[in-house]
Amino acid sequence: MKRNLPIILCLLAIPLLAAASARGGAIQDQEYDIKAAFIYNFAKFVEWPEENEAARSTFSIGILGNDPFGPAIDAAIADKTVEGKRIVIERFPDVGAMRRSGHPIDIVFIGALSADDLEAALEYIEYLPVLTIGETPDFCEKGGIINLVIWKNRIRIEINRAAAERAKLRISSKLLQLALRPDEKE
Repeated sequence: MKRNLPIILCLLAIPLLAAASARGGAIQDQEYDIKAAFIYNFAKFVEWPEENEAARSTFSIGILGNDPFGPAIDAAIADKTVEGKRIVIERFPDVGAMRRSGHPIDIVFIGALSADDLEAALEYIEYLPVLTIGETPDFCEKGGIINLVIWKNRIRIEINRAAAERAKLRISSKLLQLALRPDEKE
């Protein structure tokens, strides 16, 4: 497994480096280009329950709350597929809009929400086969699955394995190896 880690890092880094070199500047300048690439790449390292995916022709990424990506996420997934399925992006201003949509969602990025709205969103999604991704402090501790954090001027990930299990998602051990450990953040 450890032998594969450099390969995985390279696979994740290629689109990130391309975005960085195209735009130049510090991490803040390309933060959401990089995060968009991460979100797309997470789909390659997570398995959803087969019964939920078999009959669907699209793979859906939702953005809940404030959309910090703008066109970056649309560009990151343009003409790409996940297991042969076309990727669609759906934007939801609040949890109510997501509930009313009726479309199954595979990944949801939860942007800036109030503490109460974040709690309601994570409670609604908790047992659904949805990969939740956030970027707020303590996102994983509050029940989110993957948190994108800036640590030492790099975007890193935190993973809540228990939340992934509740959602019946299997996260690749290769992705788990990339996650920050609690002792690294201190």
